[in-house]
Amino acid sequence: MLKEVSDYPYCGAKRFEYEPQGFCCSSGEIHLLSIEMTRELMLLYLGNSEEANKFQKCVRSYDNMFVFTSIGMHSNKLSSRRHHGVNTLKVQGQMSHFINQLIPDDGEKPTN
Repeated sequence: MLKEVSDYPYCGAKRFEYEPQGFCCSSGEIHLLSIEMTRELMLLYLGNSEEANKFQKCVRSYDNMFVFTSIGMHSNKLSSRRHHGVNTLKVQGQMSHFINQLIPDDGEKPTN
């Protein structure tokens, strides 16, 4: 069982036992907007309708459609020649995720 510790004082997020006090929001320097779940989405998560049951059954698949599955990149040949130690990936610049449309056009097959 995890030891109960106080929440982060600036943002109120839950904290694990060995996380430092400023770990979550950099001691109040980072502010995230709180977005309320829409009523429609709440009903899909908590409801008992046929539509909600289908959603709950497939929610992991829906979630996985929005995660990174591959990255196209140019690699640094010097850093990739190392044959010892831990391999790491350094990202500089903007990262984005391309996903095809969720509902394909008539006659088209889904690609994701």
